Amino acid sequence: MYLMIIAYYPNDKADEVIKKYLETMEKFPNDESIGKEILSASGRGTKDGVEVFTILDIKKGKMDEAILRATKLMHEFRSIQGYRYEFKTLANTEEALEIYGFGS
Repeated sequence: MYLMIIAYYPNDKADEVIKKYLETMEKFPNDESIGKEILSASGRGTKDGVEVFTILDIKKGKMDEAILRATKLMHEFRSIQGYRYEFKTLANTEEALEIYGFGS
C-alpha cells in the first residue's frame, strides 16, 4: 500500500513552511522499517496556494504505524496559519490486482 500525504498552504507562508520542513526532516528522517519514500515533498503552485505531495510505499502490516508517524510529523506544522493536510491510501498494482481476483 501507498500512503500519500498532501499538504496545502498559502503562498505567503512558503518561507515558514520550508524552514519547518527542514527542521522536521531532522527530527523525523524516513524510517525504512516502515516504508520507502517514492516521492518526497514535490510541490506545485495553484491559484489557492501551494500543494505538496509525498508518497510512501508502506510495508505490509505497517500502515497504522506509518499514519501515526505522519500525523506526528504534520502536527509540527500546526502553528502555521492556513497549513492543512490530508492522507490518502492507495493500493499498488499487485494489491489492486489481488482485490479483483487477478493476483496471487
